[in-house]
Amino acid sequence: ALEAEADKLMEEEQHEFATELGVLVAMGFEKDDETLRGLLTQFEGNLEKVVEQLLQ
Repeated sequence: ALEAEADKLMEEEQHEFATELGVLVAMGFEKDDETLRGLLTQFEGNLEKVVEQLLQ
């Protein structure tokens, strides 16, 4: 169980925009992580642009 948790933490740390992803989830955007990460990558972590895209 600890190994799985450690793997998950490492996976999150590896993502360049983990903090921004957390902010989006906290704001209530519950799309799958892959979609959110894709948008964060596309907009280079610019939360304003990601939110704008999600609201369209």
